[in-house]
Amino acid sequence: MAGPRQIGKSSLRVNVMQRLLEENIRCSVIDLMSLDIDHITHEQAYAILMRQLSNSLNLNVDFKHWWYSHLKLSPLEKLNVFIETVLFTESHQPLVLFIDEADSLFRPNSPMENFLYWIRDCYSRRSQKPLYKWLNIVLLGTPPSYKSEQLVRVRTSHLVGGI
Repeated sequence: MAGPRQIGKSSLRVNVMQRLLEENIRCSVIDLMSLDIDHITHEQAYAILMRQLSNSLNLNVDFKHWWYSHLKLSPLEKLNVFIETVLFTESHQPLVLFIDEADSLFRPNSPMENFLYWIRDCYSRRSQKPLYKWLNIVLLGTPPSYKSEQLVRVRTSHLVGGI
C-alpha cells in the first residue's frame, strides 16, 4: 500500500488488522523506521527484524540463543530458517506481516536491500512448500521515486503485486 505521508496508511492498517484478528489470522507489524537504518549493519537489521517478529507474535523462542546458534548463516538464510523452523512450527494459522515504512528498503545502501529478494522468494516457495501460502506480506510506505522503482524492477526481475 503506497501513499504520501500522513494520508492514513497506518490507520487503515490498524483497521485491517482488527478484522484479520477477528478471523483468527495472525498479524505482525515490523516498523522499518525503528531499525535506524542509516546506522546499522546488514546483520543488525535482520536481527532486529526477526526479534520484532518474534516479540509481536509471542513466539516461544529464546531469540538471543537462537540467533547465536545460527551464526554461520547469512542474515537472509537466518530469516528463512527462522520462518520455517520457528514461525511455521509454532502455529498453523495464516499470518499477515505488515512492513511499515517500506520506502526505506529503496534507499541507497540500505542494509535491507536484499529484503525484496526475500519477499519474492517467499512467493516462489509457495509451490514447493505450502506453508508459505500462509505468509502474506504487505508493504506500507511512501512510493519510491521512478528511478528507485526501475532499480527494483531490474534487480528483482519482476515485482510480486504492485506499487
